[in-house]
Amino acid sequence: MVRCAVSRSRPRLVSSDVQLSVVLAVLAGELSMTEAARRHGVSAITVDAWPDRFIAAGREGLVAKKPGPPGPGTMIERRLRGGERAAQARPG
Repeated sequence: MVRCAVSRSRPRLVSSDVQLSVVLAVLAGELSMTEAARRHGVSAITVDAWPDRFIAAGREGLVAKKPGPPGPGTMIERRLRGGERAAQARPG
């Protein structure tokens, strides 16, 4: 699912199956991006990104990534890697 902002209300979730059907219809010329956005309650900018993501990564490109900053585990891993580099750089 992808979260799509519609005005200032809560983001609308659009499943990857729906995104795929929209992408195929848009690429086939059966549906305009503007009409697809209206039908699914998302912005035209959001719909405009779907074909590019599909072409670049296939169906996996339409699967939502978690929004927001990386989790604490990722931050800790980065800090540890940074500490290892600093220790290796010290003469000794």
